[in-house]
Amino acid sequence: MMVVPLPILILKQILENIYYQDQHEFQKFGKKEEFIWTLQYALVSKQWFAISKQLNNINTCLPIDVLEKSYTTNYNSEFRLMAKESIHQLAIRFIDMDKYIEIVNCQYRSVLSITILHNDFTSGWIDNSLWYLNHLNKLERKDHIVVNFDFSLMADSLWNACLGQAETRVPLKFKANHFKVTYDCDGDEGKTYGYIYQVIKDVSPKTLEFISGASSDGGAGHLKIFHSLSKLDHQYQSIEIKHDYLPLYSLYRFLQSPTLHIFKFNLQFHFLSALYDDNENDGDFIYNLCSMDNFEYRDFEFDTHYEFQRETCRAMNVNEDNQVYCTFDRYGDSNPTIPSYSKQLWKQCLQLVANNKTITEFSIGETQCGEECFGNNESMNQQLIDDLLESLSNNQSIKTLYLNTNTLINKEFILALVQRNSTLHSIYLGSPYVDHNQCSALLDDLSQSMPSNSKCVLKNVNLGNDDVEDFLLIIFRETVQK
Repeated sequence: MMVVPLPILILKQILENIYYQDQHEFQKFGKKEEFIWTLQYALVSKQWFAISKQLNNINTCLPIDVLEKSYTTNYNSEFRLMAKESIHQLAIRFIDMDKYIEIVNCQYRSVLSITILHNDFTSGWIDNSLWYLNHLNKLERKDHIVVNFDFSLMADSLWNACLGQAETRVPLKFKANHFKVTYDCDGDEGKTYGYIYQVIKDVSPKTLEFISGASSDGGAGHLKIFHSLSKLDHQYQSIEIKHDYLPLYSLYRFLQSPTLHIFKFNLQFHFLSALYDDNENDGDFIYNLCSMDNFEYRDFEFDTHYEFQRETCRAMNVNEDNQVYCTFDRYGDSNPTIPSYSKQLWKQCLQLVANNKTITEFSIGETQCGEECFGNNESMNQQLIDDLLESLSNNQSIKTLYLNTNTLINKEFILALVQRNSTLHSIYLGSPYVDHNQCSALLDDLSQSMPSNSKCVLKNVNLGNDDVEDFLLIIFRETVQK
């Protein structure tokens, strides 16, 4: 039987799809064996080795200390899947920047991105050591290299040791792309993470990603810098906030960003509902929302109790970094007071969503507050739901919408939205508080009721988008193994 070799372009596309799928599984599920499985294709033939080598050098980001150690035993780049002269991505620990920057300059001449890693549990508390970042100014190819950040701030650290000696602050001259921080604020007494605000302020990343520790009966951790961040005059392209909530003033500011394309966030829906039930603040006073949050940044400790003073909104210095409507921390910090300006602020947010021209991917979710919450288990005010429907229906830029809240995952809301908004291409439904089977049943029901002329596709966010592609990849793998 004659064997017909696959054309090089098809073979390359197949291996590339497998590579990205295995990388996705590794990142999502931590399956090391799946990620390593990609490398096994390099052993099929010399041609497959060359393609696999190219894919790995372009797309794999390994810590530089791991790469350096590997070169002590095998320096011949011809037989290495990861070669210093070809690698496009590197990861360097924050504490090791001074050690490796010169090595990057001399030996990693193809690098296009560097990710700075830090874990305060294993490496210490950054605090005054922030200006270790000065070492990145020594990069010789700064015009060709972008810097990303991936910080992990774990409050269960058993020690408060600082990372190292303080360094003098100098202007930072490198280009930053992505800033990601994972944090768990519970119990972090005496610590402040104002340096996170300082890094973002100084390096101006294009994309932001905040991931709070997983929600529990006590509520997720809350980072007290969002209002201050939203006031920075940066050209953000993407902002994603997972588990944590976004204060209302932060939402108002972020929605005015002229370059924002992806915006994913959570709100305290019971607070929004309470705005409609609060008759005390329905007066005719018009607040100057554009100028009344004229405050200087303040670095709050994680264990600082939330504060609210009703009259501060008239003093032109409203600061929502440290405000919360209900219990969010495990220690019961709470404030049931509704600020008098909040309903007017919320109405402005709805208007900004309706008129936005840049956001194409939009996700709105809710946070699960603590067990002593003032708003949990309360039904949502219907006018809140109607106003959200009106706002989303009028938007003409959003093509992909994620609804991650019980409040909006219902047949009436979704059908009305699809009928009134012809711009939407896809709507993803899913929430940590909605049963998976319940969501699937709703999708089945909606599929029978969708308008015949609708181009919008409804999907369950928990299923993913690549079911068919996954199936084809499995078949290909099995064929190769045989």
